[in-house]
Amino acid sequence: RMALQRASTKSRELEMTEDSDEPQGLVQKLVAHPRFESLSLLLVLVNTVVIGAETDYMARHDIEKMPAPFVILEGLFLIFYVSEVVLRILADADTYFRGPDRMLNMMDCTVI
Repeated sequence: RMALQRASTKSRELEMTEDSDEPQGLVQKLVAHPRFESLSLLLVLVNTVVIGAETDYMARHDIEKMPAPFVILEGLFLIFYVSEVVLRILADADTYFRGPDRMLNMMDCTVI
């Protein structure tokens, strides 16, 4: 029974290494996954709400300096956006700046 379990484990390990031959392949799978796309969209929407709340708060309290919680949130959004763009560049290294979406990709890099 133990030998069968080991053989099964070895088989799964081989399947995993065959599916993920290259790091680029793993990154491509990650950025193409619907959950990654959904998370990206969700964070853009949440960031939009946070920017609106920040603007409203600063206008209502007549302050020019952004409060610390908003600074922290903006830093977290920035980390996510930079990470997302880096992952997309790694996944599509050959076509990111030359493919059909190159203008949108350049805009993403510029806006960040």
